[in-house]
Amino acid sequence: MLVLLETKMADHKKLTEELQFDMHIQFPAIGHSVGIVIMWRENSLQVDEVAVNSHGIHAMVKAKRWIVHSENRVSFFNDPWINNLPAIRSLIHGPLTREDMSKTVANVHQNGIWDLSTLSHHPP
Repeated sequence: MLVLLETKMADHKKLTEELQFDMHIQFPAIGHSVGIVIMWRENSLQVDEVAVNSHGIHAMVKAKRWIVHSENRVSFFNDPWINNLPAIRSLIHGPLTREDMSKTVANVHQNGIWDLSTLSHHPP
């Protein structure tokens, strides 16, 4: 989800597509001021418009359930399992323990709860 203020744009459809989002709620610019837009990917979020005016966009946002397929085989650090992000390991400088390197997503995410205490190095 991306929120932009003071865009000074009358229509945000083209910008939404260029930034690879497929949905948006907008309040167009008035002359050379204002312009507000919320952009998101429909497969990730449900956004229900409540009210839109020159002061802001009020919306209800619900995340869709997120499932890591084969999470018992997906490496927490070495596999790129988060949408549009590289593997977590590429974001960490320095060594990791062997135990950390062998952790799967299922080891860290159990029964819908993230337990980062099992890791010696916390992800960025």
